[in-house]
Amino acid sequence: MDQRQLSAGNSFPVPYEPPSVEFPTIPFTSGYYPVEPPAVSIWEYLRTLYKHRWLILAAMVIVTTLATIATLRMTPIYEASGRIEINRPAQDILPFKDANAYAGGGDDDTVEIETQVKILQSDGLAADVARRLSPVSAAFLGIKSNSGISDTAKLDVTQTARSAAKIKGGLTVATVPRTRLVDIRFASPNPQVASEVVNNTIDAYIEHNIRSHFESTMQASEWLSKQLTDLRVKAETTQQRLVDYQKQKQIIGVDEKQNVIVSKLDELNKELTQAESERIQKEANFRIAQSDDPEVINNFTKAADATLLNSLKSQESTLKTQIAQLQVLYGPSHPKMLEARNQLAAVEGSIQTELKRNASRLKADYQAALQRESMLRHEFENQKTQATQLNENAIEYTMLRRDADTSRQLYDGLLQKLKEAQVSAGLNSSNVRVVDGAAIPSRPARPDKRLNIVLGLLLGLASGIGLAFLIESLDTTVSSPEEAEAIAALPSLGVIPLSAGSTTRKLLARSTSTSGPASESPAESQMVAHFRPRSQSAEAYRALRTSLLLSGSGTPPKVVVITSPLPQEGKTSTAINTAVVLTQTGARVLLVDCDLRRPSVHRALGMTNRSGVSTLLATGKGFDSVVIKSPVIENLYAVPAGPPPPQPAELLASKFFQECLTRWKQEYDHVVIDTPPVLSVTDAVVLSVHADAVVLVVRSDVTTKNALRQARDLLVQVNARITGTLLNGVDLTSPGSYYYYYSYGYGQKNRYYNNESRQS
Repeated sequence: MDQRQLSAGNSFPVPYEPPSVEFPTIPFTSGYYPVEPPAVSIWEYLRTLYKHRWLILAAMVIVTTLATIATLRMTPIYEASGRIEINRPAQDILPFKDANAYAGGGDDDTVEIETQVKILQSDGLAADVARRLSPVSAAFLGIKSNSGISDTAKLDVTQTARSAAKIKGGLTVATVPRTRLVDIRFASPNPQVASEVVNNTIDAYIEHNIRSHFESTMQASEWLSKQLTDLRVKAETTQQRLVDYQKQKQIIGVDEKQNVIVSKLDELNKELTQAESERIQKEANFRIAQSDDPEVINNFTKAADATLLNSLKSQESTLKTQIAQLQVLYGPSHPKMLEARNQLAAVEGSIQTELKRNASRLKADYQAALQRESMLRHEFENQKTQATQLNENAIEYTMLRRDADTSRQLYDGLLQKLKEAQVSAGLNSSNVRVVDGAAIPSRPARPDKRLNIVLGLLLGLASGIGLAFLIESLDTTVSSPEEAEAIAALPSLGVIPLSAGSTTRKLLARSTSTSGPASESPAESQMVAHFRPRSQSAEAYRALRTSLLLSGSGTPPKVVVITSPLPQEGKTSTAINTAVVLTQTGARVLLVDCDLRRPSVHRALGMTNRSGVSTLLATGKGFDSVVIKSPVIENLYAVPAGPPPPQPAELLASKFFQECLTRWKQEYDHVVIDTPPVLSVTDAVVLSVHADAVVLVVRSDVTTKNALRQARDLLVQVNARITGTLLNGVDLTSPGSYYYYYSYGYGQKNRYYNNESRQS
């Protein structure tokens, strides 16, 4: 490095020998820490809506305009409405209606009304309506006039189908809930046509209902007539069989005869039971009377006979008493005694005769009772045989009579129904009643202009909101410090307003506007903290200075590296203004431009770039000569980048640059280093290991989230002391930035800043 020459046309000394590159390992703790993503609140949604308010407004205007134009271009459609009542149909003429009921068991009012609605919507009814239309209405609907044709079958099939389709296309049939009412509507550009179609539909349906009832009645009548002929023959046959059977079995009045026989059988049964009881009683009397006991026989003697016998016994007792007395008075041979004994013998003979006669009478009574029982039993058996035979004949007779009665009743019933059917067929009754006819509508039913415009407005609003959130979801850039903090997992050091982060071109364009100052130099545009100390941007840099000075553990950082993930993110302006605000504390600050590829610090400070970091590292001489004191700002010193070298990264990684940093740290209170972007070249990564604090500048709505993560990862891999992120170029007038807006200026309407802006 002792022999060096300057090549023609190049300000960098050649030949060039790259210095040795060493990456020292410095033990320290990085500022990287895990951060949970912020919860999405309602304010985030409102911020998104306000951010894209013009897009939402444009969508609303466009969609509402299109809806209004489309509504105004629509053809007005008139809708006529009529209402009918469908009552329950008349009672079926057939007596066995329940046997032919709906198979599913659910033929209730709902099914019945729905069936009639389907009939109203049928092709046949629509074709009938088309045939009924007036020539004017038919021509308006594009239907060939069929007014002279009364039979639908004579119409052309294709024409009938087309006519039915045109009628059904605008016809709407709906039931009124929980009623038997049906609404019929027809929509048409012509109000008179709409009214005529609805009324003709009602008339055609009523006629169809009457015709259907008449046809069904006539079909039933014809069927009944055929059945009556068969029933009459069957009734005559069964009646003749009944008569023949009566003659054969000689049955006349089977019911009455059966009652007499059964009654007689019951009487014989009762008499037989009574005869058996009497026979048993008399047999017992007869058996007892055979014992020849007078007292016993006397018990079964009749009352008259018992009186005579008792009289004889009384005479016997009296005579015995007299004999006993005469025996005492006269002795046994006295004539009176003999006469008394003769009288006693005569009385005793009479008593014996009477007892024998009573015994004979008991025997005769027993034999008579036995004979009567035998005769009754024989008669009972004969009567029972007759009853059994009568029952056998009555079974067949009853079956024949029942068959004859059934045939006669069925014949009489069908004959009555046939007469009712013939009468009902001529009544032309209908269960349909017109509640409201269709009047000619005076106002179109659609389009509803107000409703369409309101719907267009709502659709435009929804489209705008959806598009806003879609754009927001597709936006991969960092827009807020909270988002940068969550993505990079690094603390946020502050927010720089858009005016301070803008490029020189934007500032110069602002200087030419009528509201701004007449002119603004590049130094004034980038040293906002010095030339406009009362602006929001200067206050933001002072907040950054506070964060940096308090970031160290006990001592403020000496070496501060300012870098960014990508170019054009405002890192140079940040480095310059950071150095400026540090000098405002009374500290000696050295600003080093280490962006050896695209240096720009010298232009902002109004210095030349003939020598600087590149010449110092390449030659190893002129340490004091490369440091230039700012003529404008006190305590601010700067080292330009110098001519671009061929290998900047190797120069910045050399031991000599570390020695330079050590010396600068001793001579100055703070050393602020401007570096290239992290993702573009490796210079910033090499320099970050020597820094006490690394500030990662992020451009609002420019830096992508992926770029921020990659830059963070590269710095973390070399264990750089990343102090945090700085969000640059924030539009304080955008939604979500009011906090920073008021933090740095208390509002643009503040009198202090209005005066400051007028002074500047």
